Amino acid sequence: MTAASAPSDEAVSAAARRLAGAIEPVAAQVYFAPECHDGYAALGFGPSPFKTDTGVHVPDGPAYFTSRGSVMGQVPGEVVAAAFGVFDPAIVVPGVTHGRRHDRGCSDRRRPRPAHSHPRGRA
Repeated sequence: MTAASAPSDEAVSAAARRLAGAIEPVAAQVYFAPECHDGYAALGFGPSPFKTDTGVHVPDGPAYFTSRGSVMGQVPGEVVAAAFGVFDPAIVVPGVTHGRRHDRGCSDRRRPRPAHSHPRGRA
């Protein structure tokens, strides 16, 4: 692709917003569904602090940041704060630090093993 045929910044931004709009309703369920909050509470996190006017459960801060950042593995809160840069690191870092005391290595246990460690040699 040449510079002349590359999409404009505006076109890329518009496509990114459409993609985010399509994915967010599905991806956000893990943060706002009451069943997820029950699971967080079972791990020792605080319960959902309140519901919005429309009945959406608002996540406990440490549970939210720990679960949202868990896709990166057991990384420090500073890494989570950097990845989700719209949040104040002064809130994210202690939230993840607190959350790591409750997750009991869940993200490590659920991570698929590499193919070479599988008993039959493949995942």
